[in-house]
Amino acid sequence: MSRTITPLGVTMSVRDMQPFKYWWEQITDIDKLLIKNYVHHKAHDIARKYFLEHKEYTHLIFLAEDVLNTSDMVKLAIKDVEEYDFPVLCGYSNFDWRHDWVNITLKDLSKFYVHNAEQYGFINPYDIFKGKYNFPFQQVFFQGLSLAVIRRDVIERIPFRAYKERHSPYNVKRFGINKPFGVMFDLAFCIDCHKSNIPIICDLRLFVIHGGVTVDLIDVRNKEKYVEFYGKYPNNKEPKRVF
Repeated sequence: MSRTITPLGVTMSVRDMQPFKYWWEQITDIDKLLIKNYVHHKAHDIARKYFLEHKEYTHLIFLAEDVLNTSDMVKLAIKDVEEYDFPVLCGYSNFDWRHDWVNITLKDLSKFYVHNAEQYGFINPYDIFKGKYNFPFQQVFFQGLSLAVIRRDVIERIPFRAYKERHSPYNVKRFGINKPFGVMFDLAFCIDCHKSNIPIICDLRLFVIHGGVTVDLIDVRNKEKYVEFYGKYPNNKEPKRVF
């Protein structure tokens, strides 16, 4: 049975990247929240709190800043959820430019501690192209939150938490913070969904472009931190500063 949803798109941004920023600006059919220059754990807290406080939204859509999401892709993801009521619906992307990997896997990652990318068992895109997996909808264990539509009851049940903390010289170089902070929120989210018997469905038509390894483009030291709200068309002329 088809239904109409009211989603909020959320982007957590610590870079300034073209053409990704251009295509983000073309997504005008939904309300969007831009969380700018906050470290991951704080940005995730802001996103979840804002969404839970605004009961008018039925779903949260992750729009990663380093993934080229187009308006048509977002529309297809919304259509999927309206038709099938998936609790979590996602797209997928290339992992980087060096491997034949996409950022989804069927492997149960809750059974061991993940140290490196090789442990994920990422799917080879050529296997998707050859029809090895269910098309268009394939249930997956992990997806990297490149483009993901998450139902309100899932957000209420599953916190945005870090899988682990990381401390490295890059924390100072990129963020000006000389202490560990949380990383791998996508993996923690997927493990929590698995433990709560919440299926994650990937639409294999939603193959989006990831910028690859762009950590060296991060530098938010001494930059203003802010949150802006962008209303959907035609109320998207000027963003509203939330704080």
